[in-house]
Amino acid sequence: MIRLLGSDLQWLELLRQVGVPLATERARCDVADSCASVVVIDRDPSPSESEGIRRFVSLGRGVLSSTKLAAQVWPGDVNCRSTRIRYLLPDRTAVFRDVGVTHLDTDGCVSASSNCGFTDRGGHALYAGELGGGWAVLLPFDVSAVLADRKTAPRAFHALAPRQVTETVSRVNRGEVRRIAANSLAYLLARQDLCYVAKPSVPPGGRSLFGLRIDTDFDAPGHYPAVVSLSGRTGVPFTWFLNVEAGEAVLKDVVNGLAGQDLQLHCYRHEVHADYDSNRRELVTGKELLVKHAVVPVGAAGPFGDWNEEWARALSDLGFQYSSEFALAYDDTPFRPIVDGSPSRVLQVPVHPVCLGRLRAAGATPQQIQAYFLDVARRQTARQEPNLLYGHPRNVAADCELTANLLDEVTALCGSGSTLTNFAAWWIERERVEYQVVQDDDALTLDVASSGSEVGIRVVRGDSEAVVPAVPGRVRLRELHWRHRERYIPTEPEIAGSIRLGRLAALREWRRRRQRQTAR
Repeated sequence: MIRLLGSDLQWLELLRQVGVPLATERARCDVADSCASVVVIDRDPSPSESEGIRRFVSLGRGVLSSTKLAAQVWPGDVNCRSTRIRYLLPDRTAVFRDVGVTHLDTDGCVSASSNCGFTDRGGHALYAGELGGGWAVLLPFDVSAVLADRKTAPRAFHALAPRQVTETVSRVNRGEVRRIAANSLAYLLARQDLCYVAKPSVPPGGRSLFGLRIDTDFDAPGHYPAVVSLSGRTGVPFTWFLNVEAGEAVLKDVVNGLAGQDLQLHCYRHEVHADYDSNRRELVTGKELLVKHAVVPVGAAGPFGDWNEEWARALSDLGFQYSSEFALAYDDTPFRPIVDGSPSRVLQVPVHPVCLGRLRAAGATPQQIQAYFLDVARRQTARQEPNLLYGHPRNVAADCELTANLLDEVTALCGSGSTLTNFAAWWIERERVEYQVVQDDDALTLDVASSGSEVGIRVVRGDSEAVVPAVPGRVRLRELHWRHRERYIPTEPEIAGSIRLGRLAALREWRRRRQRQTAR
């Protein structure tokens, strides 16, 4: 069980996204009397709360905190120095398992005892080990602050191509922050000889989940049939986000030609506006035209991957269930952004931000393109997270044989496929599963208040894991079907290629953004 000291919305949403069981004790319950195994410090503790945390940890239990907040609880034991952190680099410690380069661009506080990972300045980044008679992971950044960062930045993505591959994405790589937090909880539980228990990130039946998002943008409908045939070959319908104005004259034929595919709304005009009224007007116009052709969209994707709170408010008011924008997050599991002081009613479904066209523009050969997307699939499969890609009809159809072979390999690697809409629906069902767990020496006792037939509970012990049904009952650990956990370890070229944005690449990205602003 995990206990959150306060009620910080960013931390709450992160823990719900991870899917760990949260202690449901009264808010005023003394931390020292908690039935939890780990307490997360999400705000400045009061003197009495600090005393409770120290007593809680002294019983051999764990604490997850920023270094800065931990120094308030243990002022004589935790020493730290303030520093600007551009990014964190992983090592092979448990806290950085399956983690790549973590872009933060934030003011941080590094413990003098740090022993895991590295900052961009070369020193160790965070501390994981004994503290106050128990165990602690001290992060060099404020999780709530970095998750609230809505800025974007051009980033490089490692690829074997003549030119650097870039895209403008969320400045903070939220997916890596989530992985570090989840790994920290797993580490703290393992130090207490307890299993790490959480909801899986993909439905039963596969190690990962493959899905392809198609943004029609300004591509001619003549490219669509080839893409539809590729979908038939994989046996997985693609999710098409339609640019309605660009195809308005032939919208009836487009909808008929995409029968059996998952049709959603990209935009009316290809733009996310800064104000609510313009965003609502664009979405209403696009949605009404689709409804006239018997398409009722529940998902949307912001043009150019853009996202802002006014876009999110308009989507929510119009009843959209999910959206997908890499200006907010990428290579992450679904979550609900905090808008107007509460989790949005619109689920965010992140995708990998590099499309096939970006690789072609960088001069990548067909073999290099295939190798790039297979590496992405292997990484997400090792993490047991969704592998959601995106592209455009013209580029997907440009070399059907290449794309067909790639999709065959990716689908086989992931083990299952889905539309983004079906995956979003599964995730919403996952959110509804509420459970608690009690562990003893050889068993878990699950108390499931709200279950889901397609949602299990993942149990991790060391390098082994198992999935059990999300139903109440007692589960003996020795009777579970354990399997070995894969591990993703980023290579040195991958790390280097992800942190060094070349001047020419940065200039091209700046020009691209300037051209977009001029077009608007």
